[in-house]
Amino acid sequence: MLLACIGLLTPPTALADQVNGLYAKAYGNPSAPAVVFDQRGCGRSEEAAQNSFTFANAVRDVKTVFEHFHLSKAIVVGHSYGGTLAIKYALAHPTDVRSVVLIDAPLDQPGVATTILDRSEEAHAMSNDLPGVVAIQQLRRDFYQTGVDKVTPELGGALFAFAVESGLYVPKFSSLSRDRLWAKLWSGPAARLMSQLKPEPFAGLILNDRWLMDDLVPALKTLGTKIDGLFGADDGLFSPQQLKRIERALPPGHFDLAVDASHNLLIDRQDEFLSFLDEVDEAVPR
Repeated sequence: MLLACIGLLTPPTALADQVNGLYAKAYGNPSAPAVVFDQRGCGRSEEAAQNSFTFANAVRDVKTVFEHFHLSKAIVVGHSYGGTLAIKYALAHPTDVRSVVLIDAPLDQPGVATTILDRSEEAHAMSNDLPGVVAIQQLRRDFYQTGVDKVTPELGGALFAFAVESGLYVPKFSSLSRDRLWAKLWSGPAARLMSQLKPEPFAGLILNDRWLMDDLVPALKTLGTKIDGLFGADDGLFSPQQLKRIERALPPGHFDLAVDASHNLLIDRQDEFLSFLDEVDEAVPR
């Protein structure tokens, strides 16, 4: 879950790794840098209490990083959960944002839950895994009998565990570049951070902000032409109907699908991801 800000970095500035407990780092040409940082309490950032994980605090965290690096009129790029945060930040601080770029962002959480349940049940049925089918059917009953607005972290965790187990995060066809990137990632220093995921951010957003009942698709229209979306054609979290709904909510020509890419599009099709950002950068006014 990353959120990146690409925009004007006004010198002089400190290229510090920690900004009020958040891991943040500036890269590249000072006239057009990228700033990439962790969510509070995640990765290299300082630990945070579960009750501090709210979207209001997350938006304030982004603002803190903007101010620290003197960012002005940035392109805000949000992958997965970062897409939700990018939209909420743009709505709260519209003058900070040149454009919002969504990468595989699950904006309609109830729709995502339905798609995961449907596809996971189908995958287990096709492999003749009757206990798996029964477990998913029970999760479906628990999920909807509880009510999407009262879903617990345990139910949410089980939902996304089935998504992983059922291969919903994996494209149908891999590539040599994708395989090399994944191998490099898992053999590098980030592997420890990825294998030690903490439950507090996920649980906190569910408990404090009812995250799994969020539907931000209607909010896309309020951003006008300042928004673009790139989604993996094989991303198992989205049904064709969900992708169509997102496309209709975006301005014409501001939505694209990347073939042979799933939810981790930044690695599955890194070349297309970078090209998409270049096109957005050239298209939006500075």
